[in-house]
Amino acid sequence: MFPYPEHYRVAAPPIITFLMVMWSVIGHWLIGDGNMLVIAVLGVLFPVIFFMHLHLVFIAEGMKRLDQAFYGLIHCTLSFVVWTFCFMLISGKSFI
Repeated sequence: MFPYPEHYRVAAPPIITFLMVMWSVIGHWLIGDGNMLVIAVLGVLFPVIFFMHLHLVFIAEGMKRLDQAFYGLIHCTLSFVVWTFCFMLISGKSFI
C-alpha cells in the first residue's frame, strides 16, 4: 500500500509532536484554560510518542537499533520539554 512504510514509521513521532503543539494552541484559543478534554488528550500523547520510539527500537535490526535508540532518546527528551510547555499553555491561570 505505502511505497516506503519504514519512513512513515520513523516520521510518526515528530508528526505527533507537531499535532500535540497544534492541539494545545487550538484548544487554548477555542476552548480556553483548564479544559479537561484538552488536558486528557495532551496527557496521552507523550506516552504514545515514547512507546512508538520503543517500537522502532525493537523492530530495527543490527546497528539500526542503536540509531533508533539514539533518535528516540533525543526526540523523547525534546518532546518532553514541548509537552511540558503545552501543559503550561493549556492550564493558563487554572490549577490542573
